[in-house]
Amino acid sequence: MAVIINGHYKYCVNPTCNECEPMTFKKLIKVIKLPSTGKIYGDSYRWHKRGGHAGRKSIEKTVTAAKKNGFEKREHKNGSSPDGSIVGSGSVYYDEDGNCLRTSCSFGATADGNSYSITLDAAPSF
Repeated sequence: MAVIINGHYKYCVNPTCNECEPMTFKKLIKVIKLPSTGKIYGDSYRWHKRGGHAGRKSIEKTVTAAKKNGFEKREHKNGSSPDGSIVGSGSVYYDEDGNCLRTSCSFGATADGNSYSITLDAAPSF
């Protein structure tokens, strides 16, 4: 579970202890329940699914866990193709440390045309 210590999120199995360690990027991936089939590229995580309906459940599970761990929605957009054959939406969430979670989904005329994605980028280090 992530806890706030001195204004920053930390990872700890016991939130009352005094020896919490900083939340690493790999721990954050586990804490906010990102799909295990995603790929890690440095300080970025990417997951994409085409077709079907199960991708929406993966996004909902990740967003619920992210909100419980301090992520807040900062942006949401809806859109569609000019002919209306594809509709979609996307959201952007940030935590206090600057980690950025992006989700998007688009829906075609049939389930085969559906597409889902989740991206997590670690806060920039200066």
